[in-house]
Amino acid sequence: MIVKNVKKLKIIPFVLLVFYASLYATEGPDIEPPAKVLTNQLGYHPDGVKLAIITDLSAQSVELVNHDGETVHTGQLSTAEYWPHSDEKVRIYDFSDHRTNGIFRVRTNLGDESYEFRVDESTFSDIGLAALRSFYLIRSAT
Repeated sequence: MIVKNVKKLKIIPFVLLVFYASLYATEGPDIEPPAKVLTNQLGYHPDGVKLAIITDLSAQSVELVNHDGETVHTGQLSTAEYWPHSDEKVRIYDFSDHRTNGIFRVRTNLGDESYEFRVDESTFSDIGLAALRSFYLIRSAT
């Protein structure tokens, strides 16, 4: 009789753990909705190709705005096309002809904005230096 009661007592913490875990599993974390305007957050070289991907197909126009919110470039969106990298239909904004250095955002007529990015000659130099440093440290450790 006592042995049966002890076995029942061992199950109670497990049942409580499952119960509390199920309470928190239904809430889920606060996740931001996916961005509707995608850019290279590292930035772009002034002479390089600069593309923004617009996932909201109802957007009709797009503009490039500087850090102060002033429009510095407007352009046309492509027709909706399949983008194999994300397996969805998107519209593309090509602003490669904008070569001024600075910090910018892409904004659609619907008010959707990208994260800030920079256009600068030294955009990728920090990444190159970090890569070279890592190779040096790996080599010097052998």
